[in-house]
Amino acid sequence: MELEKLNAILIAHGLWSRGEPKGSRADLYGADLSGANLYGANLSGADLSRANLYGANLYGANLSRADLSRADLSRANLSRADLSRANLYGADLSRANLSGADLSGWKIAKDQTGVPVLSLSFDHEWMLQLIRHEKGVGIVCGCRKFETQKEAEKHWFAHENQQRRDVVVPALNALFMVAKAQGWIKD
Repeated sequence: MELEKLNAILIAHGLWSRGEPKGSRADLYGADLSGANLYGANLSGADLSRANLYGANLYGANLSRADLSRADLSRANLSRADLSRANLYGADLSRANLSGADLSGWKIAKDQTGVPVLSLSFDHEWMLQLIRHEKGVGIVCGCRKFETQKEAEKHWFAHENQQRRDVVVPALNALFMVAKAQGWIKD
């Protein structure tokens, strides 16, 4: 996307978010924003579904309540970003930097039996899930099940397929950050 057009969308979105009449919600559905510098941008409530944000700098960005479903956020810098109540269904967060990001307020899905589940799909083949139960949190990745984060990390750090390892380990860490923000895991 051209920088001039993106800036106009961000300005109109800022007006919209303040309730000003000339504003409009940012519609960046499917936009190619790969490598974009969106440092500190206000994208609260924006539609970024299916957007390509590969390698984008979103440090400190306000993405609260944004629709990031099926967005490519791989290798994006989301440090200190506000992702509270963001829709990240099907988003690719592989190798994304989520350090210090606000991941609170995510809606938790439930499986068919009513058990709370956090899910993250990635690599178009795999589903990584954290399942809350009476003893804590269980981990399901592909066809493997793990009882603890350490057990899952030990397996994936030793995995012979580096490409798969480089995708799964950051995704696992991202889900555990969300689980901590939800109060599922105590430090």
